[in-house]
Amino acid sequence: MTKWEYKVETRSMSLEGENNVETLFNEFGGEGWELISIIPEYTNTTNDQNQIDSIYVNTYTFVFKRPKQ
Repeated sequence: MTKWEYKVETRSMSLEGENNVETLFNEFGGEGWELISIIPEYTNTTNDQNQIDSIYVNTYTFVFKRPKQ
């Protein structure tokens, strides 16, 4: 039976620039990590009447696994 080890990374990410999702996935994939889950953390802003103005993703938590070495 395969035994697994897990890695959890929480980051604010973008699709562009040096700190982007593709760079992270390629880095961890090169080390044998397989992405198994993405968990977004939402944040909202409110206006003067305390009503929600906008909702956006602030950070993502990425969960990876690989066979235990």
